[in-house]
Amino acid sequence: MQSRRELIAAIGSAGTITVAGCSGSSQPDLTVRNLGQTEPRVLSVSAESNGDLVEYAAEIRNTGSSGAVLVELYWGEGTLFPPAREETTYYNSNETREFSFLEEPPESTDFYQILSTGLGYTADIVNEGGSGTVEIRLIDDLSEEVITERTLNLAGDETRAVEFETKHEFMGDFVIEAESVND
Repeated sequence: MQSRRELIAAIGSAGTITVAGCSGSSQPDLTVRNLGQTEPRVLSVSAESNGDLVEYAAEIRNTGSSGAVLVELYWGEGTLFPPAREETTYYNSNETREFSFLEEPPESTDFYQILSTGLGYTADIVNEGGSGTVEIRLIDDLSEEVITERTLNLAGDETRAVEFETKHEFMGDFVIEAESVND
């Protein structure tokens, strides 16, 4: 979306440039850099009985950018049941640690599974122009659906890291767009 305010430049007889318009109305000049997402990987799983309760554990490594990770425990009997338990936690980039659930399994289960899903999507918003209000959108590239958005005020020559958290299952890649919303 372009601003409706126009600047008119005229070259004077002395070769100088005169700009007509509101002084200090320079618009943000935005670039989106360093797209990233959380990419957790389950490295190993274990189950240790403790009376009626079982500690279900997984060693999880985030190979992507820092952000939210959804960890889910499933039980099954031939097929998976809906998640028995889920929890969202934060993993730094390249962090590996154990995550566990202490649960009483149903008698009808013959297996369990622990899954991890990245929920974090990140980017650096670089403003090489004037200060202003900026709208940032997380978009599903294939469906072109705006998943979530936020509005920020950026100073001139400011770079800000933004992070989105969503359980949306992307049909394709994700895109983060930044657009000035100054009048």
